[in-house]
Amino acid sequence: MPISSGITVKDECITTFRDKINSVGPSRNVKKMKWMILKVTDDLKEIEIESVHDPAKDDSDKSIYEDFRTRLSEKPGPKADTILPRYGIYKVDYEIPGDIVRKTDKIVGFSWVPASTQRELKVVYSTSYEALKSALGNVQVSIQADEPSEVEFKYVLKECDRTAVNGF
Repeated sequence: MPISSGITVKDECITTFRDKINSVGPSRNVKKMKWMILKVTDDLKEIEIESVHDPAKDDSDKSIYEDFRTRLSEKPGPKADTILPRYGIYKVDYEIPGDIVRKTDKIVGFSWVPASTQRELKVVYSTSYEALKSALGNVQVSIQADEPSEVEFKYVLKECDRTAVNGF
């Protein structure tokens, strides 16, 4: 699917999102993927999946998020002291307090573009992000991060819902 920056979103990104992360209905109780990391290809023509959560691993929610956060925000660049930009999609499960605590979830889209990113890549990632979200559909919360604190789970919960508690 072509987007405004001229970069195409590979069909596998959309299919994986819709079938494995954002699925509802009878298969809702089946263990689903919690996240995927996407990147712009080296030739700057497509957005592709770089890695996905393996739902077969029986990890805690905290370790699943830490794996995602590390893969999103710590990919070393070609030069010393550089980190590569990435997109991430994460299905956050959390609780909303009240007379009855309500469990809910939101799909969070991340645009991780560290300050050390080359100017050309900053432009590519920022111009492609909104169109990527549109192509995927149902990204309910958007986080554009350029520093590690903006991908910490507490910050993500705050963005999901100001009244969220007990995210793990």
